[in-house]
Amino acid sequence: MNSEYQQAMLERMQMLEEALDRAEAGVATPDDWLTIRHECGMPARQSLTETKENHGTNSESISGRKLQTSTSGAAPCALLSNYRPGYSIL
Repeated sequence: MNSEYQQAMLERMQMLEEALDRAEAGVATPDDWLTIRHECGMPARQSLTETKENHGTNSESISGRKLQTSTSGAAPCALLSNYRPGYSIL
């Protein structure tokens, strides 16, 4: 069971790393953003339609945005707990 857990964690980390790579390149898919938000403990975003209905306009677009990390040394994602500014997570 322990090896199954480790395998699952490795797969989650790989999915997150791939999603982050695409986000940094500006080509992240909606599923990539869901993965990133989930791993960072953030709720799923409202759809563009829901946002327009609730607020009249989309207040923030994730299309083409680059992921920004904290410079404090502590990344928001649990799987990136070893991240340090200036060092590659890969």
